[in-house]
Amino acid sequence: MRLIAVISLFAAVSPAAALGDEATTRSPELKVLSRFVGTWDAESVSKPAAWTPQELRETSIEVDEWVLDGWFVQGTTKGRGGKANAISMITYDPMRKEYHFSHFSTGGFVSQWSGQWDEANQTFSLRGDAAKGITSTGTVHFIDRDRREFHLIAKDRDGKVYYDVQGTSTRRVDKR
Repeated sequence: MRLIAVISLFAAVSPAAALGDEATTRSPELKVLSRFVGTWDAESVSKPAAWTPQELRETSIEVDEWVLDGWFVQGTTKGRGGKANAISMITYDPMRKEYHFSHFSTGGFVSQWSGQWDEANQTFSLRGDAAKGITSTGTVHFIDRDRREFHLIAKDRDGKVYYDVQGTSTRRVDKR
């Protein structure tokens, strides 16, 4: 019973509550994430690498929306057949002064990156630890309001490529 009380107390005391009003004021850096919100047709190509021995081409539909009172953009990706195969969460951490991208996909795969927004180039530059000794780097570049491109590569210290994917997403236009 005591363990349940401790867990309940931990869940009730969030970092925002501990920091007061300072942490509950939405960071202006979150505004740039509005660029993701919408429905997107996506195409990607995974080049042959250790984790993807053969080239893999995929098409999907991404739906990105604000959640948790506008603190996060949550995305759901559906592949062929309309079945969800990935969920993503994006936010800005004002304490660390960086953006965080988390991606969860079928098979139990979890990927996390953090990085910065470059307003002049309209690009997020990201970095993450993919696995033991493997680092992933990537970019998300907004070509314009309705098109973005991305590139992600995971390598070890010796330069061996484990994963190399790039693609584009095009916003669906509401035809009402």
